[in-house]
Amino acid sequence: MMPRKKPRCLSPGRSPTCSPKPVAPAKKTSQRLPSARNPAVLRLDYTQTVRSPRLILRPPKMSDIHHLHSAYQEDWTELSTWFEHLGASTTPPSLRQTEALLRKDIRCFTDGKSYRYHLFLKEGTPPKDGASPPDHSSDEDEDDEDDDDEGTGVFVGACGFSRVSWSAPCTNSEPTMPPAAVTPPATELIPTFELAYWLRPTQRHKGLAVEACNALIDFLQHRFAAQRNLGVSRFQAEIRCRPENAASVALARRLGGFSEIPQTGGPMLAFAKVFSPARATS
Repeated sequence: MMPRKKPRCLSPGRSPTCSPKPVAPAKKTSQRLPSARNPAVLRLDYTQTVRSPRLILRPPKMSDIHHLHSAYQEDWTELSTWFEHLGASTTPPSLRQTEALLRKDIRCFTDGKSYRYHLFLKEGTPPKDGASPPDHSSDEDEDDEDDDDEGTGVFVGACGFSRVSWSAPCTNSEPTMPPAAVTPPATELIPTFELAYWLRPTQRHKGLAVEACNALIDFLQHRFAAQRNLGVSRFQAEIRCRPENAASVALARRLGGFSEIPQTGGPMLAFAKVFSPARATS
């Protein structure tokens, strides 16, 4: 006589034939926000130029290499102190190293990881102390498709969003919110853009950094307003710097409305402000 086979899935009080299949636990739902892999996120157009009263802000091009290399030679010690992505070397980069850094900025821009714009003075912008601005243009610039995207050809520096997060905690209140709802929910996640800038020594103390930052924030407001399908009703701009970086701390104050974010550790200061997409004007 053959021995009986034991049933496979026996549970107390149930027969082998009525043993139910295990049910997978329900997945937790979370707030649906754009992500870096989601094609619906806001991507800034690589061909689009931003303009302010005195500046032209445009994405980096390989024809900028001599502008950038010259600027790096002027102020590399300070730049490498504040910007980690430039490396820790105190020796100014060679032309080939500058080219590698420039290619990386272009790649990050087109991939949507960071957005650094190169700054040029507009035609007719009054130089400091009435002196004629130096001409830093190169022969390669003449090959650009749009000659108007460099204005006078005077390279000022760079400004943009060094980090982009589509689901960062909201750390600052909306200025236009009613007093009863000044503090947003602690769990609210909103798109966050970290502002970063640097200017050549000859272009500092003219208010150009404030002008460039305001121009880019205004640009974001209009882009989000134009793409309502993203469902973004608020976004956040941040400035992070070391306490000894007096220029960046002063910039956060001059921009207006940026509140300091308490930090739990580390040597960094952080300031943030929440913005709404620009409203259509009649």
